[in-house]
Amino acid sequence: MMNVLSNAVRVRAVGLVALIIMITLATVGGRAIAQSVDATAAAGRSFVYTMTNPSGPNAIAAYERNPETGELIFLGAYPTGGRGTGGLIDSQSPLLVNAEGTFLFAVNPGSNDISVMAINEDGSLALRDGPVPSRGVEPASLALRDDLLYVANKGDAVDPPNYSGFLVESDGTLTRIKRRIGLAFGDNPTQVLFTRDGGTLIGIRFGSGGLDCYAVKPNGRLRLRSQLNDQRGPFAAVVNPVAGEQLIVADARLPGASTYIMSEDRSLTPITSVSNRPERAACWIVAHSAGSRAWRRCIWTPLPR
Repeated sequence: MMNVLSNAVRVRAVGLVALIIMITLATVGGRAIAQSVDATAAAGRSFVYTMTNPSGPNAIAAYERNPETGELIFLGAYPTGGRGTGGLIDSQSPLLVNAEGTFLFAVNPGSNDISVMAINEDGSLALRDGPVPSRGVEPASLALRDDLLYVANKGDAVDPPNYSGFLVESDGTLTRIKRRIGLAFGDNPTQVLFTRDGGTLIGIRFGSGGLDCYAVKPNGRLRLRSQLNDQRGPFAAVVNPVAGEQLIVADARLPGASTYIMSEDRSLTPITSVSNRPERAACWIVAHSAGSRAWRRCIWTPLPR
């Protein structure tokens, strides 16, 4: 299984339009697919959700997707009850859908909280309750696995960044996990994600170039197992859909993409990387369901080194 993406040439790092990268797809009654258009084609009705993040009341725009043509039909914009920042959310996975396709979880970076929204059969959204404090400043990325939700809070000049966890009840209620993972000022976490088996949470710190692997305890708390510093600028990542031990990372400062292998002790070992200069700032990344190709989106504004 190690050779599925071991050849850098097969990681096709090409730019996509922002819509494909930043959306989350939900198939009612089926498996929720995050940031993958093609995977929902055979599952019946599918819906696309994207965050508006204005400078003011935040909302989720909903679309129904034609599985044959890819055409999107606008359904409406649904308030989250929180506030946006009016700027770009420079993180992956600011909104996610659960595996049953019944709830959408979204960050509100302007009000430092998380919204839980019920997904109706027609694709419309209903805010379950008021937003829940993210237990940090400027929540930016979510990771969801079964009944466990983690958020990466970016922090500010006063409050340092952190990773905070919640237990998700069957009705969508979020119950905080007491212990948070504190990070350092300037770490700038840009993503959290679970491995396919849910046994490991990976945190990406773009500001300090860190890839952190945490073992997930039965009570949902985390225990640090390994850290890898990579000055190529890891920004976002995706687990290979068919080789769960492989991590594909978009490197903003390289710029390009890299692959890593995760060992049984949850440590990461670099396999290979590919650069796509003169493009700049490789950011959001998705992988094909066959595990043989990956795409990442570039923004053309140079990031600070």
